[in-house]
Amino acid sequence: KKELNKLRKSLTGFQGHGENVQALKDQLIPVHASLKSLHQQNTPETGSIFVRLFLGEVNVKQYRDGERFRLKQEYERFKRKTNPQFLMFVALGYFFPKSHLLLIIWQIWLLYYYITLALRENILRVNGSTIKPWWIIHHYLSMSGSLTLLLWPKMSPSFIETLHLFLFFSGAQDIDK
Repeated sequence: KKELNKLRKSLTGFQGHGENVQALKDQLIPVHASLKSLHQQNTPETGSIFVRLFLGEVNVKQYRDGERFRLKQEYERFKRKTNPQFLMFVALGYFFPKSHLLLIIWQIWLLYYYITLALRENILRVNGSTIKPWWIIHHYLSMSGSLTLLLWPKMSPSFIETLHLFLFFSGAQDIDK
């Protein structure tokens, strides 16, 4: 790229050969565009700050269409596979609302679930998926809600009141899936 720019600048010094210089410049334009395109395609993409925080500075971009499709399939499979656990934890939470251990396990599971979804969605976006940013933000907010409930003092009056609302909200979310 640097050599291409040097060549372009050196061509401006040839004042007497206007037609030849212009023809060379015109030929350089598509070469420059294709080099720029190749550079963009081969530059590793690390995704969002969230992805870099968990995975580091790794290339999460897939260049083969088959691999991109497999990423999407795995994302959908993960959601289908975890739906029964989602509903199971909600039902157990209603039946055993005073079980500290159950509530802690559920909140840890929710934290894992939302972190995994957000990571996968960010990677899918890097690879050209049309997942809307608001959907990923929803999972960030759900992570913070799960973490808040995990750290909230269990069996305080405010926790018990919030727990029933959260159980209802989680159950409604699972039915919507």
